[in-house]
Amino acid sequence: MTRNVLLAAMENGAGLAAKLVGLLFFAWLLGPEGQGQFTLFIVSYSLATNVGMFGLDTANTYWRARLKHHRSHSALVGNSLVLGPIFGLLAVAATGFLFDVLGFVDQLPPKTLPLLCGAIMSGVVVLPLGALLFGADMFFERLVGSILHSVIFVAGLAFLFLWGDFSLFGAMAFWTIGLLCCGLYWLMQLIDAHQTGTDFGGLGFSSTLARRQIKYGLRAYPYFAMSAANFRLDNFLVTGLLGVSALGIYSVAVAVTEIFLYLPRAFVNVVLLDVASGKRERIVDVTTVLSAACLVVSPILALVLPTALWLLLPGEFMKATWLVLLLMPGTFAMAIATVGAYYLFGKAQEVSASWAATLGAVSTVGFNLLLIPSIGIAGAAIASSFAYGVFCWAILRVASKRLGISIASLLKPDFQALCRGGRALAGQIKLTDGLNQFRK
Repeated sequence: MTRNVLLAAMENGAGLAAKLVGLLFFAWLLGPEGQGQFTLFIVSYSLATNVGMFGLDTANTYWRARLKHHRSHSALVGNSLVLGPIFGLLAVAATGFLFDVLGFVDQLPPKTLPLLCGAIMSGVVVLPLGALLFGADMFFERLVGSILHSVIFVAGLAFLFLWGDFSLFGAMAFWTIGLLCCGLYWLMQLIDAHQTGTDFGGLGFSSTLARRQIKYGLRAYPYFAMSAANFRLDNFLVTGLLGVSALGIYSVAVAVTEIFLYLPRAFVNVVLLDVASGKRERIVDVTTVLSAACLVVSPILALVLPTALWLLLPGEFMKATWLVLLLMPGTFAMAIATVGAYYLFGKAQEVSASWAATLGAVSTVGFNLLLIPSIGIAGAAIASSFAYGVFCWAILRVASKRLGISIASLLKPDFQALCRGGRALAGQIKLTDGLNQFRK
């Protein structure tokens, strides 16, 4: 588990670093409006792919961890390549309808909208392939693909800047190209996996297995639809009520507080893999370590993050410095809740997780509509923190009942385990091992 957590953390770190570099480019060169348009593109892609995949990515991780026969492994890939484009078309159509109804068509440069549709279509195909790597315990291959995506995006930003033609369309074009290259690499790794000892036998298709994937995915789907709504709808509400420039300021605070999600996201697929395969029955050893980690870094980040924004960004973004402090408690709650949700997935408790996510999404909409008109952009940050807290409480309530322990026991910080985990992670950092795996 330690090695996989480290590799997943490195993958999340690569994505976060690319996002922060992009934030600096857009903030300095295009201002709040450009940063807002960049955010609207990314959150639209994220929301559409999460909703449009119908839970296929999580179903792939679950079944790849449980099914042992190589023919089943090949059918999972083949099924994904068939189902992905179908789901992608539905996601693109839904996004176009949503943009038209909400009046967001004019918020993005016209030629960017077809690019957004292409990115969504690509993501719905690529992400289920990446989920199969998790299920196959191929975390290193997953990391390499994600780094490839980030490197192409950042290199593209630098090229546009040096060329003197920096634009939202150009930047997002490089982002989409990076996504496609990442997906191609993941597909090649899945096809060649028999050479790395995972006994994969090529591509195939199985209608029986496809029904299993869809059935599990649809059971999990309400969670992902509502979780995406809980985590992303505030961006749309800020845009609709305050404008795209306000979104640019708000999104800066959201981006930097996502550092709180860096470590927890490294655990979620590892927990799902371990629980689904029967290796792990409890999550208290994970949540208590995360609680300790968040408490250790919170005072540091509460000082460092606003200071960094004040030093690095233009004056128009100064409101984001104190929005960070309003968002931090909710982001901590979201981190714990996400790990709890994936534990429930591993226990085939998708319905319970979906109810919790639905409660969180309803809270997001309700609190934002109540607070944004009265206190502006600060209301969005307060509303998000409240809504994430509601989601966390609902998830932990279900998990605590299943485990027969209190919610307080799930959140009690374990600083000794945190220290042991830190030493174990440090012992896993062996660059030569990673390079040897890459050469194979």
